[in-house]
Amino acid sequence: MAVFISERSADDLRVEDVARQVHLHPQYAMTLFRRALGITIGEYLLQCRVARAQRLLLTTDMPITEVGFAAGFGSQSQFYARFRDRCGEAPAAYRRRLAGA
Repeated sequence: MAVFISERSADDLRVEDVARQVHLHPQYAMTLFRRALGITIGEYLLQCRVARAQRLLLTTDMPITEVGFAAGFGSQSQFYARFRDRCGEAPAAYRRRLAGA
């Protein structure tokens, strides 16, 4: 399940999609995933999306407004909020700080 999520994290992905991929009921898939990794499917998906955004910010000159959508976030506000929660700074600040490193 983790590989499927990681490979498709930029897509509009739901628990039902992940469960269908491994032929499990969504509730059981969520239970197994949490038991194996210690986090929910949604949390893992968020981690994958933030990691993708971090890579895009550091390896491309893609405008920040496009990075969020390319990483799989549904809106700019969601991207900025989740990125700041995870990284402790806004995407532009992250790029500035690490691009010169």
